[in-house]
Amino acid sequence: MANEYYLLDDNPKSGKAMMSIEAIANIAKTSIRNVKDAFTMKKDTDTCQVKMLKNGEIQVDIDIKILQGADVAKVCEDLQREVYDHIFDMTGIRTKAVNIDVIGFTSSDEEKELN
Repeated sequence: MANEYYLLDDNPKSGKAMMSIEAIANIAKTSIRNVKDAFTMKKDTDTCQVKMLKNGEIQVDIDIKILQGADVAKVCEDLQREVYDHIFDMTGIRTKAVNIDVIGFTSSDEEKELN
C-alpha cells in the first residue's frame, strides 16, 4: 500500500501532485475519532485499507468496534459521512465507497485502550 499514489493534479507547467494511499488511509483513521461510539483497534493492527479503482476513484474499508449499547446503524452512517467529508475536504478526492465492518463491541472501560 505504501508505494501506491493517487494523482491529485498533473500540471505541465508545475508538475505532478500526488498523495500516497497510506496518507489517505491515515485521514480516514483520524475521522474515526470524530464519531461518537466508534473505535479503531489497537494501533498495531491495520484497521483501514484504501483501494484504487479503475476509474480513478477510491474505496475505503474500515474495521471498527462500537460501544456496547450504541445504535450500530447510526454510528456506521455517521462514520461513512465523516470519512467521505474528511477525505474530500483535505484532498478534493471523492470516495466512491466507505465500507464499515463492525468487528466487535467494546465496553466503556475498554474504549480508553482502543484509541
